[in-house]
Amino acid sequence: MIGEHLCTGSLVRTTAELVVGLLPEWRFCRELDPATSYPELRISPRSLG
Repeated sequence: MIGEHLCTGSLVRTTAELVVGLLPEWRFCRELDPATSYPELRISPRSLG
């Protein structure tokens, strides 16, 4: 935890995502959710190009 944003009193607005590890075969990105207007985490397999 370098950012120190997981301390007591921290606010979580819509979700809390914690990723630990290296997953080169997966792509992590944020996409705007039209229902909430928040950039939500999207995880998808990388193309094998």
